[in-house]
Amino acid sequence: HIALTDECMKSFDSNYKMNPPLRSEKDRLAIIEGLKDGTISVIASDHAPHTETEKLVELDNAPFGIVGLETELAICLDELYHKKNLTLSELISKWTIGPAAILGLNAGTLKIGSAADVIIFNTDEEYLIDSSTFFSKSKNTPFNGRKARGRNLATFVKGKIIYIGKSTDIKNRVKIHLKSSAFAKEIYKADYIETQNEVGALIKESELIKKYQPRYNILLRDDKQYFYVV
Repeated sequence: HIALTDECMKSFDSNYKMNPPLRSEKDRLAIIEGLKDGTISVIASDHAPHTETEKLVELDNAPFGIVGLETELAICLDELYHKKNLTLSELISKWTIGPAAILGLNAGTLKIGSAADVIIFNTDEEYLIDSSTFFSKSKNTPFNGRKARGRNLATFVKGKIIYIGKSTDIKNRVKIHLKSSAFAKEIYKADYIETQNEVGALIKESELIKKYQPRYNILLRDDKQYFYVV
């Protein structure tokens, strides 16, 4: 609803059929304005999977709903962050402290003692959305083939890694950087992280890491292949 309008329905593609239905451009812009001024404090995906057979019928007979979870990050980054409607912190708050406050949950923060429910993402990675690669068994998305900017690299639930993206080849990146003479200088440069147990075994070859590994986590920045200690 922040990216599409009812004009899309002219294609009679049932992948645009959802509930609430798509509205006018004026309504779309009003939603974005509500996000900007704080009237709307939550962004959510009504992930509604349907089989291809269910959707390949006359528009009036097709079920409402699309799969939204796997495109939500990229679409929101495109429409809200990259178009300067929200800062990155404002956007993240709509997924975290915003819903947590409404539901009365002690969640949505990185404070000590809170659940380590975290995603690591690259705001600038560009690619074409390909529904055939979705983890969902259903592929009913109106965004198939759309150019996207922003990709999830890793997902943690309660501190446990449950997803590592294909663009994140941790083992190879660690091995490459351990051979770099600039490793010691670059170790402090990253600003977002991802972790994996296998990293520890690989980086113990480095004297620098041997010094810090017992007390610190070794973290990796995906896009520039930087490592650092926190």
